[in-house]
Formats: sequence, structure tokens, C-alpha cells
Amino acid sequence: MRKLFWPIAALSFGCSSDYNVKSSRTGAELEFEVFTPVYGEFMGDGPALVTGRVSPPQAAVLVEGELVDVDADGFFSVEVPVDHAYRWLEVEAALDTQSDSWRTAVFSGIDPAPGWPGGITARLHPSGFDALGVAAGALIDGTGWAQQLEAQLPAYETDWFAIRPVGVFNDPTEVVLEPRDGDIGVSAALRNVKLEYEIASDPLGLSTELSVAFGTIAIETALNVTVDSAGLLWLELSDEGSIALDDPDFVITVFEGWLLEAITDAVLNYVVEPLGDLLLGYVGDQFGTIELGGPLAGETDLLGVTMSFALQDLYTEVQGIGIDLGLGIGAPAPTSFGVPTPNEDTPGAEGSHATVAVHEGVIQVAMGDLLVGIFEGELAGYLDLAAPILGGLVEALPGGEQAPDGVSWCLDIGPGDAYLARLHEGTAPIASIYLPDMQFTVDRKLADGTCSPWLSTSLAAEIDLVAVGSSISIDLNVPEGHIVSYAATGVDEEAVVAGLATGIEGALGGLLGSFGIDLADLLGGLTGGDTEGDPLAGLGDILAIEVTNSKKFVAEDGSWDDGLYAVSLKLFAE
Repeated sequence: MRKLFWPIAALSFGCSSDYNVKSSRTGAELEFEVFTPVYGEFMGDGPALVTGRVSPPQAAVLVEGELVDVDADGFFSVEVPVDHAYRWLEVEAALDTQSDSWRTAVFSGIDPAPGWPGGITARLHPSGFDALGVAAGALIDGTGWAQQLEAQLPAYETDWFAIRPVGVFNDPTEVVLEPRDGDIGVSAALRNVKLEYEIASDPLGLSTELSVAFGTIAIETALNVTVDSAGLLWLELSDEGSIALDDPDFVITVFEGWLLEAITDAVLNYVVEPLGDLLLGYVGDQFGTIELGGPLAGETDLLGVTMSFALQDLYTEVQGIGIDLGLGIGAPAPTSFGVPTPNEDTPGAEGSHATVAVHEGVIQVAMGDLLVGIFEGELAGYLDLAAPILGGLVEALPGGEQAPDGVSWCLDIGPGDAYLARLHEGTAPIASIYLPDMQFTVDRKLADGTCSPWLSTSLAAEIDLVAVGSSISIDLNVPEGHIVSYAATGVDEEAVVAGLATGIEGALGGLLGSFGIDLADLLGGLTGGDTEGDPLAGLGDILAIEVTNSKKFVAEDGSWDDGLYAVSLKLFAE
């Protein structure tokens, strides 16, 4: 737990964003004002400059518990470092028996909201295509192409002999996908393909098996990624594909002479020669046009926050497939935004299949409505249900024994008016939400149903988003806090805050954890094997999303050097 700051003379505190306390005054009246900083202000890279004035100038002024100089006119100025995402600042003035206190929360760095560009960019790297190629080979074999080809193999019959297909056998298919400027090159290699036939000559009373084996059948074609007018994403196979077959290796016994030559000619003309067209036709039928999903435009609701999205650009180049997706938070998605697209040379992208450029401003902008939705929705309902448990926690705090026997409690919690979202490098955590002024209030419920003040606190809550595999979990930590008012007397305030923080972490941490996200859910219906005739039906079984890294993303021209991060992903198991 970080350092707790307490005023010299702590009596009752107001619930405004700048907390002030005043005791009874005698003699010369103490006047005290702090000019800067203001509540929730961002300090940039420097310290917080605390300035103000006290009257009379003989009064003592302490900033963070340290006595500071006051000039002849009562003005004071002192710098206080802000070495965490936020800091509570306290200034106190004292004159004889009078005291006055001020405290406010400030943030380090700059406000990420104004820098939010209104969209994200992403790229599937060549390494992603390599992994996808391996997966695609398994996907192709999973469609049962060998069995379907067997059903299409021609039979051949003359007065002297008959050739009937028995089966098709092969090693696993190998696929290489190569991103190029404008399309994706596809090379599929069918390895050790063996066609087995039964050869029978009824006039001669002879029968045997024939195998026609190809070391490699290579198919070369191209894929285009397109978006139709409805916003649906499609893969379209080029109609200019080619196929190359190794020279076949025949294995046949029993037959010889002119009959063997006739059988061999028949196999070449009626089996081998049409094989290429059969395979290309199968590929065209199965993979000619594949709907990947969409539409890539619309609206969605995230915990009460309306988010609109719209595809701005989709392009294929040597570095991979790039995508620009506009996002609007409580507003239409923008028509354009200027965020660079990461690639596999972007720091942190090493070994990943894809990288997404995300600005922390998206969380900051969404957080206002998001926090209201959570605190006024799920958390408020939870407090109603958990009132007896949390009431017991309050009674166990120092001073809790002063509560009347059999008391019932009114509980309330709010996020406060100051908050901050920050992305981090690495994944544990990958992002944090800071609520330095989370207000937790416990009142006594009276017989007439009204509530009488008991304990009011301002707690600093830090919500960490931790990426493990495809899951984003939520962890709550309450490192410090402040008593605004407490009906109990003669208590150790630091012990009260420490006990309350531990209880809040335990009581609310599990609930917040239920808001965790599994990125695998983004796969939608790609669950594997349930959609008959869908060539992507097994994609869900070979995808394995994992968040691997997060690094600050600085464009080559130096733009976007603050708040933009490259979040790298693995998409396929290796």
C-alpha cells in the first residue's frame, strides 16, 4: 500500500472534489486558498506546481507534511513530483488553534482523450500467413477432398477389361500463403497422392489392383480479399489457377503385352489427363468464394456504451493484410483517421502473427459512460445484495463497535469525477484504469427508512487488465484512501482505510473479475465442424488467440509518439 496522507487536524470533510476542513477560529482569522493545481489536472512530464496564498502570512503552510516558505504577501509555491499515474496532493495551513486543509488528485502525463484518433489499424503479418498456411492444409484435408475426388474418378470399361476406382490416398496437404501487392499467392502441394483402381478382364479371368501415384500435385492460384456493398468480407479465388502433376508412377501386375499397353493408355487418357481439371474444379467449388463475416460496419453495445464501427480501408501488400477500422464512441464512426499500421518489424511484434495499433484514448473516452454503467448497474445491485456482508465488514473496522446494536446499513459507491486509462508495455497488466477518488459511503438506516451518515471515504482504486493467453482478466487493488467523515471517534484512521481497502478488494474484486473478456469469443460462429458444407467450419479448432506483447508504437516520422501501442497477437497454434 502506498503512503497515506492525512491532514494535521482532521475533523469532518466535504464531499467535493477539493476537500477542505476548518476548525473553530480565535484571534486573527485564517484565510487560505490554493490556486493550482486543479482537481483531475494532468501534469505532463513535470511535477505538480502547488501555488496558493495564506493570510496572515505568519501562518504555517505544509505541503505533503513539509513546511514551505511563505512570502510577505502570504503567497507560496512548491513543486511536488508525480511519480505514479496519479497523486493526491495535500496542503495544510495552521494559525494558533485554527487550521485549514485542502487536497486534490492530479494525474501524470497528458490526457489521452484528446489524442484518440477515432480508429484502430491492424495487420496480419507474413508469419501469420505462414501459420495460416499450415492450418489451411489441415483445413483442406478436413473437407474430405480425397473422398470427394474418389467419387468423381471415372470408371472405364471395354470388351476386354474394366477399370473401377477403389480409393484415393495422400499425405497431409501443404499450403503456402504469400501476401503480395494486391492479392495473396496460394501454393498448395498435394503430397504422395495415390489413386487405386481395380483392373478386371472377364474374358481372360484375370483381376488385379492398379495404383497411380504422384509425388506432388502442385496447385498455384491467388486469393483476393474484398468487401461488398453490404460490408461483408469475402475471400475470392482467382479463376486463373494452374496445376502441375509429377509424372505418374504405375504399379500393376498380372497383365502384360498388348493388354497392359491398352490399360496404361486408358488410365492416362481417362484418369490422369482429367485429374487436373477435376482438382481445379473441386478447389473452385469449395473455396472459390468464401464469406469471412461481417458486416464491417454497424453498432454494438459494450456495458451500456454505444460503439459504432466502420471499415475505412482493407489492403493487401507484401507486408501482409492491413485494415483501418473507424470507431465511434457514442457517436458515428469517423470517415477517416491517420494512424500508421504496424508490421512485423514493429518493436514487440517479433514472433507474432498479427499486430493491432491501439490508442489508450479509446478507453479514456469510453470510460465515462462505462463507469456510470458499471457503478450504477451491476455494482449498485451487488451492494444491495451484499449489504449484510459489507455491513459486517464496516462493523469490524476500528470504530465499528460504536455502531448501535442490530443496525442496518445503506451502502453507496461511485467512481468519482476523475479517472484515467493507461496502456502498458507487456501484458501483466496490459492496461490499467485509475479511479483515485472512488467514493464509498456507509450510512445507518433509521427506523423511518432514511439514512444517517456513518462513514464516508474516498478510496483510490486501480483496475488492472491482465492478458493471459486469449483472456483479459480484471484485478482490483485499493492502495490508499482518505476518510471524508466518520461518526465514530477516537479511531486510527489509517487502520480504518487499510481494513476497508482489504474488504473492498475482496468483496468487489470477484464481481469486477466477471467482466473479463475472452478474445476467443470474437471468433463468433467459427466453432468447428457444425456447419455442413462450410469450408471454414473447422477454423475455430485451429485458431488459438494469444496476446503476446504490447509496446509503445512510434511511427517512423515521429508522429503518434504518445498513447499509441502496438498489441501483438498469435492466432494459430504451432
